[in-house]
Amino acid sequence: MHETGHVFHFFDAFQHQNLIWNHHSPMEFAEVASMFMEPPGMPYWNQNGDGVYDEGDYRRAVVHRLTSIVTFLPYMAVVDKFQHWFYAAAPEAVSADDMDTKWAQLRDHFLPDINYSGLEVEKTTGWQRKSHIPDTPSYYIGYGPTQMGALQAWRNALVDQEQAVKKLSSPLAANYTSTLSELFQLTNVRFAFNAATVGELMTLVRNEMAKHL
Repeated sequence: MHETGHVFHFFDAFQHQNLIWNHHSPMEFAEVASMFMEPPGMPYWNQNGDGVYDEGDYRRAVVHRLTSIVTFLPYMAVVDKFQHWFYAAAPEAVSADDMDTKWAQLRDHFLPDINYSGLEVEKTTGWQRKSHIPDTPSYYIGYGPTQMGALQAWRNALVDQEQAVKKLSSPLAANYTSTLSELFQLTNVRFAFNAATVGELMTLVRNEMAKHL
């Protein structure tokens, strides 16, 4: 569902933008469609929605997906903080062991309640499995505001899914012909990544999760 959102984004852009450099959007908006597609797709996982899960597995899958939205935000902070350290503060002769140590420290700081007993290697070497770090430095922090935008769009979809999906079409087609704030306004959501917005949307996630516990 996530990658399908990117497909919709690109097709809208290709159909409406003649200039190739307008086919893409600012990184802080690039994941809105993909992240938006995830929660509205959940009802179709159930066998009643022509999906593959029976009721018990469906409920567990929904809870897992919503939980991962919550835990993603501190994980995003781990990646972003690690990149800032690696590119701006790490010694020139930094070693893989140094990077393992820093990654583990950041995981302990931002995700302190996870028990890694017996999985110490997996914990410390997580930076090796993030292609964003060498490929697109500073991109990962963009997932924060885009997640907030996607969750707001999902909240709109819970009221009127058809209308919420239609509202995505204009900003997906606009891309670099509009400012970042305008792209969010076209989606009928706020461009915000502050305590009030995060708290409000985490309450939404918690309430929706409670329906499946």
